[in-house]
Amino acid sequence: MSFPQAQKPPGAASAVRFSLGAKPKLLLVAMQRYLLCSQLALAFERIGFEVEVGCDRENPVRLLRNVPPRHDLGILSPLSLGLWGAEINVRRAIDRAKPDLVVPCDDQAARILRRIGASSDGSTKQLIESSLGPVSVYPLLDSRSEQIKLARSVGVPVPHSMDVSEALSLAEAAAEVGLPAFLKRDGTWGGEGVVKVGTKEELGLAWMRMAHAHTVGTAFASARCDGWRQSLARIRRKRPTIQLQAAVTGRPANRAVLCKDGEVLAGISVLAVETASQTGPASVVRVIESDEMERIAARLAGHLKANGFLGFDFIVTNEGEVFLLEINARPTPSALLPVAGLPDLLELLFESTAGWRGCARDPIPAHLIALFPHHGSRYLGEAYHYLPHDEPQLIASAPTPSGADRAPPGAFAEQLVEKAGQKV
Repeated sequence: MSFPQAQKPPGAASAVRFSLGAKPKLLLVAMQRYLLCSQLALAFERIGFEVEVGCDRENPVRLLRNVPPRHDLGILSPLSLGLWGAEINVRRAIDRAKPDLVVPCDDQAARILRRIGASSDGSTKQLIESSLGPVSVYPLLDSRSEQIKLARSVGVPVPHSMDVSEALSLAEAAAEVGLPAFLKRDGTWGGEGVVKVGTKEELGLAWMRMAHAHTVGTAFASARCDGWRQSLARIRRKRPTIQLQAAVTGRPANRAVLCKDGEVLAGISVLAVETASQTGPASVVRVIESDEMERIAARLAGHLKANGFLGFDFIVTNEGEVFLLEINARPTPSALLPVAGLPDLLELLFESTAGWRGCARDPIPAHLIALFPHHGSRYLGEAYHYLPHDEPQLIASAPTPSGADRAPPGAFAEQLVEKAGQKV
């Protein structure tokens, strides 16, 4: 099933920013080698954007059959330390691409774009603010603890939490927050800076690791195990805030929204059925309706005067209570999903940018969806697998999930390719 191809909506002549046939240009910025960047590039191009990508040379976007124009961010891009890291290279990519919008594909990219916006003026600042929102809220988006404070101040339910500045205050925080709990460090992504602790001994060990994770010495020491990119990306001039947050029993959930000047244009809410790891991303989700998640997202987006994509992470208890965990100022994986009966967020971005409708994507005819590339092997025959069709090399690059680690090398990728109707 597909919708009619690109056409101008009735009565929209005065709103058109681009003549029919002219494509608005979008620059994707990716610091991490997540496959989401490649999926976004495919989807945005399918809808009608002219897409360029700022990334390193080994980003999986290179596996696409039609590789979009790329701007190399260099081997030192993980450092993001001004002139010696990603910031100058991202600025250069923006200057060369001259995009109408920029979209970060991961948290580190979003953080760097905010730094550029906050230190720029003229057209560059205007571009980033129209893509992400006003620079006045960027410090809040950089900090989990500040996000929690904002949510608490506007009446949004959050787990009990405390900032921990030193080992001495750790015991006080544990006594007040209770155990088990989560220790969370600002400036991290992909579940890396989150550790669940159940005892005081575990809490102390986790604190010691997190308290020194930002130093150059720790980065060099961890490079052999974690790789240079991941290790260098942890370096900070000063230690990021560390927070102890009470563990709430329930299922992770997410609401992805598209915003314009603080107004939520549309959104999609999902409940995690399976996750890639204890603190990692969802591998299988169920599309749900949640008035509370919608209300919270709309309230916070309004306070942030947000533009572009926001992703709100929640925990939903067995009793149906909803607690906000954090805000991601970027597209989360659920933002990519064109679910039947719901607005397509990527299509809406095109329409709000160009002033006319782009090409519609085929809708997903199911509410239980396995997400690429973290597809849970237990759901190969049950869930709808949202895959990048016609991209066998990208599908073949998917990591084998833990439940299928005894399968022969490449067997899981072959199953996914078969799901997509392709042959490697």
